[in-house]
Amino acid sequence: TCAPRAAIVGMIAALGPVVAAMVTYDSTAARAMAVVLVLVVLLQSNVALARFRETVRMLSLQHELDRMATSDALTGLDNRRAFMRKLNERLATGRPVCIAIADLDGFKQANDGHGHHAGDMILLGVAQRARELAVSAVSIARLGGDEFALLFEGATDPAQIARELEAIRAAISLPFVVDS
Repeated sequence: TCAPRAAIVGMIAALGPVVAAMVTYDSTAARAMAVVLVLVVLLQSNVALARFRETVRMLSLQHELDRMATSDALTGLDNRRAFMRKLNERLATGRPVCIAIADLDGFKQANDGHGHHAGDMILLGVAQRARELAVSAVSIARLGGDEFALLFEGATDPAQIARELEAIRAAISLPFVVDS
């Protein structure tokens, strides 16, 4: 709210002395003009505040749209589009990258046997475990269904990447408890 306040203060600072001088005149017309100027400042202040609020709202909506366009709606991980963008950015530099792609064995049976809510909870659990363990990943993405991908910078220590991938594999091999 600093920007509109600064504009309002600027209008008051510019017109304040003029209005003060006009009020002291003996002329009713000059006093009436002073009142009109005050009303104009008030109206302009409301316009400045309204435009500022609208700009903030539009920027917030744009940020949300950008997030929705690049995130998986269920897990909050990168989606295929974001993953491919990050991969292409890294490939364009000519530096090596490491990509790990996996799907969840037995997911379809768990999803079909226990319902989509259970399947969603498993996907959320996998996402959470991957986020916690793939600390050096540039991108952790759900490509679709039960397919996940991880992107690492090639300059990252290969042994570190292997440790993180093994930790993720071990973590997602553990049972997922859904609604007790």
